[in-house]
Amino acid sequence: MRIAISGAAAAAAVTLLLTTPSTALPMAPAFAGAAGLGAQAAPTQACADHGRNVGPAGPTGGTAQERIERVVAAAASMTGRGLSYSWGAGGKGGPSCGIADASPGGHHDYNVLGFDCSGLTLYAFWRGTGIDIGSSSSAQYRNGTKIPRDQMRRGDLIFWKTHAEHLVHVALYLGNNKIIEAAPPRGTNSVHVTDLYSSGGGDVITDHAVRYIG
Repeated sequence: MRIAISGAAAAAAVTLLLTTPSTALPMAPAFAGAAGLGAQAAPTQACADHGRNVGPAGPTGGTAQERIERVVAAAASMTGRGLSYSWGAGGKGGPSCGIADASPGGHHDYNVLGFDCSGLTLYAFWRGTGIDIGSSSSAQYRNGTKIPRDQMRRGDLIFWKTHAEHLVHVALYLGNNKIIEAAPPRGTNSVHVTDLYSSGGGDVITDHAVRYIG
């Protein structure tokens, strides 16, 4: 039985996950967080909103920790909503449908509602604390402050790359080896919390995380 979880409940559940330190990094059996996720058909619909969208900026005030918690809460509010991974989708205004161009894997997501990985992280920082981190994983990696991965903390961004050094994925680090990501497989649980994994589908985690707050 699948139980729907509200955005507030999801944010609370994320907080409860972060109580015990851990250092193990499992390997994902496929790219971008497929571990433990059954493949499901991506729901399709006619959409008026495609690609990176716009929306109101969140509040910019508060301590660094308060701002981080708002970013985490914004990302967590998108879990449990039946959203799919969708190439080019999502942005400052929340979920949208994908762009007309096919994904690198040949998927056509023009009528698939959800986020891609950098669309989710863009939304989280914009809605959480009014920071525009850029609309692609490469921009998000370039625009922030590089942190050695063994020093990363809650609210940092973590990235994956090909062996040719091409960035292919980004997720929000929660602490305790947990992340929130938008990732394949396409389906109704593509925006989710999962364990941090070292590699998947031939892609590997980068040596540095990226910090935008603190």
